Amino acid sequence: MQQHVEKGVMMLETIGGSMRRVIPIVLAHHDKFDGSGYHPKRGEEIPLEARIISVADVWDSLTSDRPYRKAMSPFDAKDILMKGSGTDFDPQVIGGVPERVSVRRDGRHVRRRVAFAAHYFGRDETNDASSCAG
Repeated sequence: MQQHVEKGVMMLETIGGSMRRVIPIVLAHHDKFDGSGYHPKRGEEIPLEARIISVADVWDSLTSDRPYRKAMSPFDAKDILMKGSGTDFDPQVIGGVPERVSVRRDGRHVRRRVAFAAHYFGRDETNDASSCAG
């Protein structure tokens, strides 16, 4: 799994320009809040964007079907995120996980991710179906 971080950085370096500014976020998105991740950064040394992406990435992984297991319920996934607060994840980011976690009516995987991310950016994704196209 660690290779996807380096591959992402290589792709961004090739593109260059303004995309280079997200390289520190890509590099840090698997760092753990307590410093036990890929790199020796901890706490607020990890860019906020990377701390948010880390939670969203784990959420997506837990609530998605994988070749080796079925998706877990959003409620079980939230419990795992809460247990990782302060060790794996920034407690402030975990504190932003909605109290009432649910899968949208259509059950689409993309809708779950958009709903999770929209919470952090203050958008009402329930009325913006166009953001889920694709």
